[in-house]
Amino acid sequence: MAISQQDLEASINNLRNYPSVTDIQDLFDNTVFDDWLIDPFLILEISSLCINLDEPLILWEWLRPWYNSSENLEIYDPVLGYSKLSTLDLIISICWAGACLCIGDIKSCRKIADDLKETDSSILNLYTGKLLRDLWLMSASPNDLELLNTFLRNIKKDNIFSELNSFILLMNSIITGTCPPFEYINSQPEPEITDIHLRAIIDPVSSLNQYQNWTLKNSLFPAKLRKERQLLREIIRVFPGCVAITNAIPAGNTLVFASTTGQHLSEDTLTTIKNLLDKKKPIVAFSTVFSQLEHSFQQLIDKSSIQVTAVLPCSKEIFIKHQSKKNTDFATDLTSLLRNHHNVVSSMAGDDLSNPTLLDYTYQYTTGLALMKTIRLGGNLTLFLIHSESETEQSLVRTIRESWDAVKKSLPDNRCEIITHQINTDPVENTSIRTNSKSHQILASMVFADASGFSKLTEDQIPVFMNIFLGNISDILNDFPSPLWINTWGDSIYIVFDNVGSAGDFALKLQSSVEKTTWSKWGLPDRLQLRVGIHCGPVHRLINPVTGMVNYTGAHVIHTARLEPVTPPGKVYVTEGFAAICAALGIHNFNFRYTGKVRYAKDFGTYPVYLLNSQ
Repeated sequence: MAISQQDLEASINNLRNYPSVTDIQDLFDNTVFDDWLIDPFLILEISSLCINLDEPLILWEWLRPWYNSSENLEIYDPVLGYSKLSTLDLIISICWAGACLCIGDIKSCRKIADDLKETDSSILNLYTGKLLRDLWLMSASPNDLELLNTFLRNIKKDNIFSELNSFILLMNSIITGTCPPFEYINSQPEPEITDIHLRAIIDPVSSLNQYQNWTLKNSLFPAKLRKERQLLREIIRVFPGCVAITNAIPAGNTLVFASTTGQHLSEDTLTTIKNLLDKKKPIVAFSTVFSQLEHSFQQLIDKSSIQVTAVLPCSKEIFIKHQSKKNTDFATDLTSLLRNHHNVVSSMAGDDLSNPTLLDYTYQYTTGLALMKTIRLGGNLTLFLIHSESETEQSLVRTIRESWDAVKKSLPDNRCEIITHQINTDPVENTSIRTNSKSHQILASMVFADASGFSKLTEDQIPVFMNIFLGNISDILNDFPSPLWINTWGDSIYIVFDNVGSAGDFALKLQSSVEKTTWSKWGLPDRLQLRVGIHCGPVHRLINPVTGMVNYTGAHVIHTARLEPVTPPGKVYVTEGFAAICAALGIHNFNFRYTGKVRYAKDFGTYPVYLLNSQ
């Protein structure tokens, strides 16, 4: 059933007042292209919300099929006598360019800009600046600041007021004028913050209170805060006398909450958590909901303006089903909580909630996601753990602390703090979320690789290729500790590493080796390329009753195997789990570029995927 314009406007207005990633995703999932034809300018509204929430990836994924499915974005104007872009297609193009800019796809962004540059459209003139205002300084490209720097350098202090007025007029002309070249994407921010920035140049001290008020009003939009902090740094660089405003807009802080005990939230513990929130003032929080304490923390956060992410070990439906078997009331509360949540993520660890490996993996997954968010926000990270003195918890506590110690080393300038709080054990309650399990699972990284073009080789070429290909693999593996498992069949390989860093390094070196090989030298086609998929997760270590040899298998092995076939030739795709675990373990020699949610082979499902490159 199509959504009405009134309902669509009401949804966006509600999001403007109570921004929620989950609600935006639900709106996208429950609307179709025709719904937005009612009022295309609502696309601009939702785009700005996504970008200011620091969630451009959601916008990018939503717009991608729209933009790519249009065979011809131009329409013929019977009055003007030439083709021009329709209002809707213009807006989609602008928003798509903005989303590409935010995720670092500068090449696509500039291509769209070039396509739009010659467009004669009042829509483009009026609304490009509106959206670019929200994209201002989002890109890491140094050219983004060049135009602004020129303006600021030309301001003469002996005639400050007239020059500031000229500056305002110049910036306003960018908004109302035609789309500037995208290497100079600098648009005027909203007038209020511009006035504050300009007053800061004249009287930095008196502007601090205005900054605080503006920051408080926009505390739910971390991207807004970040881009204005970038502008502050530029103002201070050009006007060293403005150093008083250095920390006028504080960076957004992130909090990770974990609890290894199954006890309920006492008044003392509640007070401790509230005091921590008041002191650290996070704008984003991450937590699992394994324990009653973690559930209570989520409920507490849910009543605030903090954006909260709940990380589950499996799908929401399966997780609630398992919890309902143990405690119906808890499962009912959990259902209501997750329905209203800003964001719910599944680590896909599995549904055996008694498995300690599953718990370890999910906690590291949660920590990794939080660290990646912290790096984007530019603020501080607080890692807060509540545990009891129970001996059954100590193994999990050590695992969490080891991961957190690695994360702390990853953030310079003391930007990460680890806080632990021990509570007394109540013998009446189940004091540990970790229980015994017969599982033989371990945390491992799996690499699947396959040669594109192998099936087209002739019978005589296959032995030559295999000798070179497998020889390269053998040579590369000599530089690594022995993998847990290696298997090859034809042109395909499956290797299991116990170290995520080794898995990523091996994949990149193997890919580079294949690219550098001059296959024609051996009478083979030069089009031979490699597809590589990597994942990290719990796997079963079993003895094969037929061969008597150790084997590694399970759902996560299948997950990796289904990723590899959809990887573009010559590329290395990795799962979100692999990227998160690398972050959690302090491994930062990789560059992860988000490619969107990818549909896996054999209808296995759709999952977030990253392109792996060397740092």
